[in-house]
Amino acid sequence: MVKKILVTGGAGYIGTSLVPKLLDLGHEVTVFDNLMVGGNQLLPFFKYKNFNFIKGDIRNLKELKESVKGNDIIVHLAALVGFPVCRMNPDLAKETNVQGTINLIKACDKNQIIFYGSTGSNYGAVKDICTESTPLHPLSLYGATKKSNELMAHAYSHLYNIPATGLRFFTVYGPWGRPDMA
Repeated sequence: MVKKILVTGGAGYIGTSLVPKLLDLGHEVTVFDNLMVGGNQLLPFFKYKNFNFIKGDIRNLKELKESVKGNDIIVHLAALVGFPVCRMNPDLAKETNVQGTINLIKACDKNQIIFYGSTGSNYGAVKDICTESTPLHPLSLYGATKKSNELMAHAYSHLYNIPATGLRFFTVYGPWGRPDMA
């Protein structure tokens, strides 16, 4: 069954790997991104009739409310990612990674499903094998914002009765469509 899917942060590393797979499956995919990391990596997707792009910022609730309308699934990948960038931009990291997630959930309705990206950095230093029940002890602002992201997503999704599922990505590796990042 074809779904309408909005991917926040779709111009990023994981988004540019996910979007073509969704398009090839026939889904209608809209990327919502502020293009902080550039946008050339999205150019190949414009050949698909089922691809749309919205330049927007998840910190803007009004933009989000307009953009989520009519979508069945929201894949929330928009974030400031990693220790260095969050350390250099702590306020922006908090606004994007935590408030952006709260905005997204507020913008959605109970007929939509949210999948959001989190991180293994939530665990901090782990001596034994890490499982989903391992306590979260982030050691960086990045990990702390993503832990808050998870807590807020859980609380707000219950408050607004919107299904939300987090995925804790660990070190993601592979080629990316940005020549400057190869």
